[in-house]
Amino acid sequence: MGIQVTVVGVGLIGGSLCKAFKRVMPEVQLTGVDCSEVIDYALKEAIIDTGYLSEQLETVCEKADFIFIATPPKIALKLLPIIAKNCKPKCIVTDVCSIKNDLMQCARENFADSSGVFIGGHPMAGTEKPGIESSDPYLFENAIYVLTPNGFESQKAVKKLAGLIEKTGAYILLLSADEHDKIAAGVSHLPQMLALTLMLYIAEKNNENDIYLKMAAGGFRDMTRIASSPFAIWQDICDGNLSKILAEIDGFSAALANTRRLLVEGALETSFAESAHSRLAIPKDSRGFMTPNFDLSVDVQDHSGVIAKIANVLADAQINIRDIEVLKVREDEGGTLRLSFESEKARKQAKSILQKEGHVCHNR
Repeated sequence: MGIQVTVVGVGLIGGSLCKAFKRVMPEVQLTGVDCSEVIDYALKEAIIDTGYLSEQLETVCEKADFIFIATPPKIALKLLPIIAKNCKPKCIVTDVCSIKNDLMQCARENFADSSGVFIGGHPMAGTEKPGIESSDPYLFENAIYVLTPNGFESQKAVKKLAGLIEKTGAYILLLSADEHDKIAAGVSHLPQMLALTLMLYIAEKNNENDIYLKMAAGGFRDMTRIASSPFAIWQDICDGNLSKILAEIDGFSAALANTRRLLVEGALETSFAESAHSRLAIPKDSRGFMTPNFDLSVDVQDHSGVIAKIANVLADAQINIRDIEVLKVREDEGGTLRLSFESEKARKQAKSILQKEGHVCHNR
């Protein structure tokens, strides 16, 4: 029998973990814990092997080799004492919450006398769409997955958990809980606040003149994509990491004031150059890839099945598309696709094939 993995909370992240484990380790026995509606869906779609309701958690804990708590932080805090008390010896318990300090403190208190071990976790991956229906077996591919050991567990346990997670295609990064929360406030929580504020600001302008949103193009759409994230996900994050988020907002406000000053002085050229240089240092793009993409723009006609045809043509040539995005759509005329490849060689081959198929292609 394969290892027993239990996922408590089979939503976007929990469901994606289940799908990812099934994809790379079919022998793993996956158990989901959630409400009846979610469990019924997960069983019907073969996302999990067995399912239990939340009130059956104590019984489920006794069988698991690994337990992933994939719930909002406040719920995770309530579940930790139950899991610590009922998990079997040497069971490795982890979470996927995006704030760590409070959770790690709770874990230290509850796992001090537990036969299992707790290691904090946070996959730097996700979408603005919640729920098991949005789960994706490739969500963690090439994404950073942070682990925050509490210092009491063995190195063997950390390596064992890291090895399991790495099978999903993720890259492990070890951080302290405090360092994680400070960095997450800057690169994850602050962007959410900025997207929210920018969207509301322009929406108010649009109430006065509805041309605003009609003119909103790629830059605005890219910056506000996460503005549609549900508050239910962000409420616990904002409450649990409040001081660090406020510090980042204050710091950004000062930086924005400085940009305003440079704008007035006509001295933004250096800022643009430094910004462009710093942007290149980001080890992954907004789609979660650790290694650089080689992008190709492809003009397509407005015909049914055109995207599938392109994908099939490249698949026949053994060329893997890492990512695909519809950039522009012109009704009854067609649009532009962005295809991403893992190497310049693959992009060059794809470009040649698609040009022979009659498509206009440009390197991006």
